[in-house]
Amino acid sequence: MPAPTAYRPPSATAWKIAAGVLAAISLVSITMLIMRNAEPRTVTLTLETPSTDAPSNVPDSDLVQSCHADMRTLQTALEAYSANVGEYTTSQDDLVAAGLLRTTTDDFQLLPGANVVATAGGICDGIVSP
Repeated sequence: MPAPTAYRPPSATAWKIAAGVLAAISLVSITMLIMRNAEPRTVTLTLETPSTDAPSNVPDSDLVQSCHADMRTLQTALEAYSANVGEYTTSQDDLVAAGLLRTTTDDFQLLPGANVVATAGGICDGIVSP
């Protein structure tokens, strides 16, 4: 029996599918309502196409997980660097040179005092906090 997994919020694809289903249900409901009406009338409908994107305030769960994982990796590398050298660094290049990271990232910055922060305006900005 596989181990239970943690709850994951719906992906952007799931939001697109749900929006399509809701649009189809709405159209069928409107059509049935018009057909039930016995008197002939002119009915003008203006249908707005539903957004197929995830709500803007709900980041993609894969992106959220990736940003958190990258931040934890940098924090762990900083701690290991400090344990080996005796001080923290503000350069990701130092972590790469020490063999603690494979490559640098533009998504995060290292600040004095072992602080890892998301780069302002970057992909992880607003998703993770120090």
